[in-house]
Amino acid sequence: MAKEIEQRFPYPVVVDNDVNAAAVGESWIGAATEQKSFVLMALGTGVGGAVVVDGALIHGHQGGEGDLSHLIIIPGGAACNCGQKGCLEQYASGTALNRHAREIASDWDSRRLVEASMLGDAQARKVIDRFVANLAVGLINVQRMLDPDLIVLGGGLIEARNSGWDALLQAVTVHTNLKLCLQPALLGNRAGIIGAARLAMLADKMQ
Repeated sequence: MAKEIEQRFPYPVVVDNDVNAAAVGESWIGAATEQKSFVLMALGTGVGGAVVVDGALIHGHQGGEGDLSHLIIIPGGAACNCGQKGCLEQYASGTALNRHAREIASDWDSRRLVEASMLGDAQARKVIDRFVANLAVGLINVQRMLDPDLIVLGGGLIEARNSGWDALLQAVTVHTNLKLCLQPALLGNRAGIIGAARLAMLADKMQ
């Protein structure tokens, strides 16, 4: 695709996915400016991921490096659209929260679930605690597997972190004595656009 576009426009063209671009943005002027090796996990409708090693994005043999959404955290668990069962995305995404909210009440969504939990609803609190625990297990697996200097958490769910950030940090300590360096992303929804601009700038320097 990049070559086809470059034939029509006299500018460097780079093609990558949104989470990889967001990682570049966070590395450039965001939460990971001091780290050469880090992982970005984006929690939104699904779970996205990007891996940066020595300042470079790692894409993997088939472009699947950093596809954290399909780490299996519960063998034989909920069916995933990737064909596996028990993937992280089925337990630690906005879609998962919405599904669990509707299991409590048909007219609930993730926002209503979080609000009810904060107001002391025992059933909602139990769902949120399970969600946070599953996310913690996923993060621990990422740390064990890749041993990054930092794990940056971004996406829409993290932007509302006031209701769950401390609980997540606590959940990590419950499941491991391994030290994880976790930090929320700083660039919000702009991360992908900023990272895409940076990728184009770097491509231009290489030409």
